[in-house]
Amino acid sequence: MKRFLYASAGLALSIALVGCGKNGVEGDSATLSQADLATLDEINASIILDRNLTTAEKSALASDWRRMKTLTPNSAASTSYSGSLGTAVDNAYASLFGSKSATVIDYIKTRLKYFGSVETDFGFGRPDKNTVAVNYSIFYWVDGMLSAANPASPSPIGTPEGRNLTNDSARVGIIQFGEYFSDSTDGLFRIGTVAHEARHSDCPSGISAAQLGQIRNDTSNFFDYIGNCAFPHAKCPAGHQLAGIAACDSGDGWGAYSVEVAFFGRVYDQCSTGKIACTESEVQAALASLNDNLNRIIKKSQMMNNTLGLPVMTHQGYTH
Repeated sequence: MKRFLYASAGLALSIALVGCGKNGVEGDSATLSQADLATLDEINASIILDRNLTTAEKSALASDWRRMKTLTPNSAASTSYSGSLGTAVDNAYASLFGSKSATVIDYIKTRLKYFGSVETDFGFGRPDKNTVAVNYSIFYWVDGMLSAANPASPSPIGTPEGRNLTNDSARVGIIQFGEYFSDSTDGLFRIGTVAHEARHSDCPSGISAAQLGQIRNDTSNFFDYIGNCAFPHAKCPAGHQLAGIAACDSGDGWGAYSVEVAFFGRVYDQCSTGKIACTESEVQAALASLNDNLNRIIKKSQMMNNTLGLPVMTHQGYTH
């Protein structure tokens, strides 16, 4: 129910942020609460909000942002898991988000810079009804490099909101919400998905001149040339319920589904042991999402045994 656009027919060259509609968050003052409007203004200060965001998208986003602030674990080690999974979750959570007691907000703000509406045409087709969110950053960045005289300095991306996005790495940070984002009633699931999409803005090894040349000559096989940049999904192995579909994660370096294991693993432990105030439905939702994401990790046994190592946290742009 979430995806990275791993199956594009190729780069959408000459992509543009397009859209029309009312501007800003203040236009929904009759239907959004004052708390929602204030939260949206706070988000918009660091992450541009698409002016086409629907009232439902804005309401869900504002609610989730406020919940993120209260999902502040204490520094105690996780105790809800047998074996070494708790240690793996704690260590990965600390590496990804800054500490065992950090929220996910700074992690997201570093990697995501534009929250786009399902109603906006990004040139990739409308997300299907089962999509929660999709990250287009790697496409915008590579398209910028291919179009630039100097690939190290692609032109900024102008937005309909009158603000520019720096486009010198995969952290240009453009995501689009799908219909399922506002349809879902599970706020933790949405938060985990946004953290998942944020991981697709990381590029540990950068993209070299040689890789860019390969992409230029063969855009239809784009993902064959970018290595672990943007942490593309892996095809699920034979025997998996999603066998052959790019909806899994090798586990190496802790990709997007692995990030959700760390997030939901830590949240479930903290909620189920009373360290964070959670409803019973949140406890069960966190556990269900933890299990779903664990089952998408190809090296699940190594993750559970804490032998995968720490998440790769390096990030680079064009490496010449």
